[in-house]
Amino acid sequence: MNKLQAFEFVKQARSLIQGVNAQLAPSSQKQYQAAFSRMQAASMAPERMANTANGFYFYRAAWVHHHASQIRSILNAADVAARSKLEDQWTNHVSQLQEHVDALKKYKPDPSGQNLARGLVGDWAVEAEKRQRAGGKISNHSKRVRLRGLPPDWRAQMFEGLGTKSKYQAPLAVLSATGARPAELELGVQVAVATDGQLVFTIRGAKTHGGKYGQEVRVLTIRPETKETQFLVTQVREAGAPVTVSAKAGALSDRIRQLSAKVFPRFAKSVSAYVFRHQVAADLKASGMSPADVSAALGHSVEETKRFYGAAQSARSDGGMSNVQASRPVKERTLEKVLELGKHRAMDRCRDR
Repeated sequence: MNKLQAFEFVKQARSLIQGVNAQLAPSSQKQYQAAFSRMQAASMAPERMANTANGFYFYRAAWVHHHASQIRSILNAADVAARSKLEDQWTNHVSQLQEHVDALKKYKPDPSGQNLARGLVGDWAVEAEKRQRAGGKISNHSKRVRLRGLPPDWRAQMFEGLGTKSKYQAPLAVLSATGARPAELELGVQVAVATDGQLVFTIRGAKTHGGKYGQEVRVLTIRPETKETQFLVTQVREAGAPVTVSAKAGALSDRIRQLSAKVFPRFAKSVSAYVFRHQVAADLKASGMSPADVSAALGHSVEETKRFYGAAQSARSDGGMSNVQASRPVKERTLEKVLELGKHRAMDRCRDR
């Protein structure tokens, strides 16, 4: 490339890494370095190294960290050469950028969450559908697997195990009914009773990145058919007004793990706060609720995200949810759309080579 093209290429490289790896903890850097070394040793890309969504995102982050760090280091060296007017060194440094820029373009960084905000289908969704179409299997999320060993009334047993004097009765009841995230309990969940006797939960989303994705607010209407929901009805009526249920996320999660060991001493893997979320997802999927409404109820704005939560065969009830309202529409992604996007991405990558 000529000098003008080289300058433009440097500008492109700077733009590509803008905001990437900002304030990354040393421990995370060490983990990413080790993960990238494993990918190099196996000559495999992130989606081939992983067998779960979480695994893919971890290896993808490691890939982005490595190549962005290399680009940043080369650009710094090029700047030093430019200031010293060492043109040959500058040109040599710029030529070293190509490999890392090409690699980073395969998994373009999204530090500001713009792709998530637009609901774009991720590389893992494409890879997972390809494997399933070919007869391969995708590992279940560990918390989904835990549901299979639990008794049908495990949530009621956990609630009763707390005792009537526990300050965690209302938070656990909200988790059981809504599948809210522990962090959303920390923000506070408003619980009201409608004129028809149903419970109305107003949940502020904890994973929205400033409203860029997810649901900032969702309102769930649920029939009080369980001991946990009937307890909440009593609490609201005794207060004479809607109540706000809250708890520190870490303390709530710790109490649930302790309670699980007490209630299910023979159960190898303890129940976590997120197992409640997986159970609600499984119940809603089996209830016949539309995929978009299931996603909205879980606080997602992209329909495909719900695939990583409880499977319908693990349902214990129909969830009792009669209505879902959310602050933004859910973007639905059909299998055909995912596979079509995979074809387009493969063609784009071939053109980049």
